[in-house]
Amino acid sequence: MKKTGVKIATGMMFAGALAMTSFAGAAVTENAYLATAEKTETVEYKVEENESSLTDCGEWNGLGSHTSQYSFEDEIKSSGYGVKYAYIKVDGCDKDVLAETTWFRDEATIAGYSFANYQGIIDAGNGVYQVNFYTQSDDGEIIHAGYVLTDKNYPVKYKDGIIYAPNAHSYETYILSDNGRELVHKDYFSDKDYWGYTNETNKESNRDEKVITKEEYDKLWENYYNADEIDFSLYEYQFGEKDSSLTRCGNANRLGYLTGYTDFQDCINQLNSQHCRYAKGDIRGYKGEVLIVQPTGDLNCVCFFTKKNGENVRLAGFLYTDGKYEVKIGDNGVIYAPNGRSYETYMLTSDGKELVHKDYVDNTNWGYTNESADQSKQVDFSGSFNDAKLWDNYNNASEIDYNITSWN
Repeated sequence: MKKTGVKIATGMMFAGALAMTSFAGAAVTENAYLATAEKTETVEYKVEENESSLTDCGEWNGLGSHTSQYSFEDEIKSSGYGVKYAYIKVDGCDKDVLAETTWFRDEATIAGYSFANYQGIIDAGNGVYQVNFYTQSDDGEIIHAGYVLTDKNYPVKYKDGIIYAPNAHSYETYILSDNGRELVHKDYFSDKDYWGYTNETNKESNRDEKVITKEEYDKLWENYYNADEIDFSLYEYQFGEKDSSLTRCGNANRLGYLTGYTDFQDCINQLNSQHCRYAKGDIRGYKGEVLIVQPTGDLNCVCFFTKKNGENVRLAGFLYTDGKYEVKIGDNGVIYAPNGRSYETYMLTSDGKELVHKDYVDNTNWGYTNESADQSKQVDFSGSFNDAKLWDNYNNASEIDYNITSWN
């Protein structure tokens, strides 16, 4: 008797999918999604749920639907910083394919902001278990062609135009439909009774359904083991021409933001679960203690909190560098947060509400300096970005002494 193949469900189940807010906007952490397969059966055979790695994504940018973007670059940006992406070719359709994953993204949330763990992503390699695939229609629309999620036993791989997304109990490969709008199975075999099908085309009518031997099933897996992990690149924050380390905080209207933390210890208690480290600091311009926080996985970012009697903790600002230089503090309380194309120092306003520049000069030698927190008193910088005196000040500054465990 003929046995039916896996039929992908028209709806998608969610397992507590978490919406994370990035600086670019809302980004979705997708590793909570479950792959689902509709139950189809005959008298003798029944396809159980979750046998297929492919979901049709149901209500979440459904299979073959327009994502609202009109370029791969904009699709990547819409997913937020910390996403990894690759461009590949997939059999079945002669279209470029964007493969994208947030599998590695371990984020810390500080005062309502999610900081992608760039270093953790970089160190993680390319072994991923969930990948979204996108193509572009003839009208220029970016199409969500499918989302594969394996059971975490085998990472998604790729070779010679074929996507490999097997599970512990099923061997699965994928190619594209003729119009490039959907991923379709090329091979599917289950180890329950070694039933499945293979297809040399992307037409479902050409499937060759059969039962194979265990030896033949094991032979198929050699193709997977010989395939390659997808070579992903990391999408990081892009600095504009005149952007500073403070730009992201300023653009996000978070300078001086009054948080929900009642005091520094409350802040520490809540941030501790977000994988952060902490330090005390005396910052120039402000007479009061400052709580300095850094997500442990993102060494580019440093946050500064202040506290006035009767108020909740205030986020005076966060500095986000390009990672070439760590943020330091001088003996005079000046904060150093330079980048590869800008030398920058900071201080606090006397009320402790905002971080402000003390010095800024970019690699075109344009900039300004200020001996006070009053930004109206800035004067044009007359030196050079490469001035040794500037960088001597940075080099002589101290690393921030993190890792306090409580506020005393």
